Amino acid sequence: MKNSTNPPQLRAKWLKQMGNPQIHSVWGQLWKMIYSDLNSRTIGSITDSAPDCPLNNPMVRRLVTEGYAPLQALGIRRLWSERKDDISVRRIILDMKQNIAVFTRENYLAWSGLPYNIPRLSDEELSRIPVNPLPGSAFVSPDSPLMILMRTSQAHDQFDRLSKTSPESRKASDHIPKRLFEILENHIQSSGIDKVIGWSHQYVAHAGDPDHPAWKDLNPTWSDIESSQRALAQAAQIVSGMVLNGPASAQLVPTAQYDRFEYLENVVDRETLQKAHEKRAELEDDRNSWIMGDLLGVIGW
Repeated sequence: MKNSTNPPQLRAKWLKQMGNPQIHSVWGQLWKMIYSDLNSRTIGSITDSAPDCPLNNPMVRRLVTEGYAPLQALGIRRLWSERKDDISVRRIILDMKQNIAVFTRENYLAWSGLPYNIPRLSDEELSRIPVNPLPGSAFVSPDSPLMILMRTSQAHDQFDRLSKTSPESRKASDHIPKRLFEILENHIQSSGIDKVIGWSHQYVAHAGDPDHPAWKDLNPTWSDIESSQRALAQAAQIVSGMVLNGPASAQLVPTAQYDRFEYLENVVDRETLQKAHEKRAELEDDRNSWIMGDLLGVIGW
């Protein structure tokens, strides 16, 4: 898509870069990276619980341990790339800062297909709304009068928070300040991401000299990787679901369409396998919690 200052076109471009499954979208990269991370940690929990199991074979163990850090570091590096021909969290934030003028309240409502003024339901429309919940699986059109009212009200409330405006002083010209995007950048920078990216550059992409004074203390930990992942995921959720008022990710860990523990019963005992199931569930719950709750509060906005 050509460069454009047309607000709907810009939003469409950013939403595509965030979540289109046919390209290297931000969410696609995040899901793949997190899923790979949890696979390595799950296998690690099995090998720790059962030292004599075949997964502790030196070749298998080295494949997992030696492949983990480079794969995760490269994933993090890609998501924080600032190259103009890349799709990344950083690139989208930079693009948004350069087009800060489009982030007005008026555009925010319009590009979501919503009216600016919160509609009022007529007595006739109110009479059609059932008092009791409909039985079974009911579908309510997002374009129904009630849903338009709710969506418009929610969009105004969300923009109030993004623009730090009170409901009493709303104006069509209210705008999201550039400071929000700078805080998003700082949130990611403060995660220790530069250490992970520096290590990736020196020791994955290149055979860096570990004795060189600039790199000898560069040794990211699992905690550094986890912190970088969390900050990137939180920024992506804020950009996608709040700043663009588009689809937000319901979970960070993809739901597997297959049995992740298939055949492991042939190499470890039932107790070890049960512990692995519990560890995996614990890890998934933790990762999914990263993108839940008041994320604007998390970044200090």
